[in-house]
Amino acid sequence: MEENKEQFERALYLKNKGIVKVWQGKTEDSFLKVIFGLYKDLDKIEDNFKKLPKIESGNKKIAKIILGLC
Repeated sequence: MEENKEQFERALYLKNKGIVKVWQGKTEDSFLKVIFGLYKDLDKIEDNFKKLPKIESGNKKIAKIILGLC
């Protein structure tokens, strides 16, 4: 996990902002709970994403595309 520490910290930051769900489990059931949680909370996640400060890179555009896929 040490090699992915920074990436994991960024994921937890976004999780705390209510923008992403982070799967840390090892079972299919725990993975499905995260997926269904994403679907259930999609509107809230999108609202939380809009509250983020403006991102100058292409990240915001890509995230909108990803949100649009759901």
